Amino acid sequence: MRIDYKTSLPMPIQSIQNFSLCWEINDHARVKLWGILERNCNDFLKQQNYSGSGISIYLVNEDDGKRNNELLFQGIIQEVCMTKVHGVREICIHAASASVKLDEKAQEKYCSFQDISMRYSDMAKQMAEMAGGRVIYTAEDSPIQKPIICYQETIWEFLKRIASHKKSYLIPDIKTGNSNLRVGMRKGKEIQEELSAADIKVVVKKKYTAKEDGKAKMIYYLQSRSYYPLGDWAELQGRKYIIFELKAEIDKGELWFSYKLSPAYDIETEMYYHEKITGMSLEGTVEETRNEEVRVSFVADKCEGKWFFPWKPETGNTLYAVPEVGAKVMVYFMNHEESSGIAIRCISEKEEKYQLQNKFVATPEGGRVELLSSSLNITKKGEVMELSDSSAVYFGGGKVEIEADGKVKFNAKQILFDAAGEIKATAE
Repeated sequence: MRIDYKTSLPMPIQSIQNFSLCWEINDHARVKLWGILERNCNDFLKQQNYSGSGISIYLVNEDDGKRNNELLFQGIIQEVCMTKVHGVREICIHAASASVKLDEKAQEKYCSFQDISMRYSDMAKQMAEMAGGRVIYTAEDSPIQKPIICYQETIWEFLKRIASHKKSYLIPDIKTGNSNLRVGMRKGKEIQEELSAADIKVVVKKKYTAKEDGKAKMIYYLQSRSYYPLGDWAELQGRKYIIFELKAEIDKGELWFSYKLSPAYDIETEMYYHEKITGMSLEGTVEETRNEEVRVSFVADKCEGKWFFPWKPETGNTLYAVPEVGAKVMVYFMNHEESSGIAIRCISEKEEKYQLQNKFVATPEGGRVELLSSSLNITKKGEVMELSDSSAVYFGGGKVEIEADGKVKFNAKQILFDAAGEIKATAE
């Protein structure tokens, strides 16, 4: 058995000297290919940019004079290195599964899933489709039961995280050349090879900082000249061992495959958390209030807000009432769980000019009370009353009236009345 290749750009390789493939769960498949270019290769090849172009690797079987090509890998070229040693042009190609397109750039706008009746499978498919990918979901499925937010992470990182909620993992597609993947293990075929218990390795993992027993993992190592995709399995001593890692390499001119197999429960992953969201605050609009909770649609999010966050302002609910529908609020996340979010304060379009220690209360009709570091201001429709540290009490606006049933007394060293038109005093 040998290998052959195809690329979407002209790359005249005379012979392939070495080849390696690594395909495992929760990582993109990686390929390295070393070869010798044809002697008549022109220098213009050095000017070509092969990054991002497609590459296909085939298994070539020639039995009984018949040639049979089987697609082994189809992905994207990431890097091409060309050298010339003793007059021989050598080339090294680095490629990866097309799933790397899902892992190139963190999402600029976050996406929240607040409908707790939505299923994990639907959420995974929706996120992959945003980047032109497709998902086959075979992991355990259920409603999400709590809000989940994709924030400052790539789609690949997000899908890897939500797969861990079900103790599952991602498997990149290596055949279509598209950004497709599987969440969970495929239902493979049984390996028709004789296995030996001598090739089983036991790995014991224990967290010594926690009070827990060590966890033993059973891993079987298989080396073969036959190709088996991830998910194929073998039975040994009454246990079903599933392939979760594949490595292929040319050794002395022959292509060999190395496999790692484990029981399904030993392949399960630990929970991944969204550490970046801890301590962050996201802006949203109040859509509905319920007791001392608010349903919020986030400003930079296209998904509808359906989760009620507790209203817990810095001043306490006694002095700071639940905001009205349409008000802008900040939702603060106390830890890595998106359900830990709390609405902590209202904000306005003009809030940026105030420092964080300043507080204010505003009404939709334009009334506003501001508690600033050096003054207390009350405004309503252009009328202002200011209690300032420097100028005592100030009244301003288009009209100021003082009305009382009893006496109105002015007591000062100097009282000034200044008017552009008329000063009038009457007594009854």
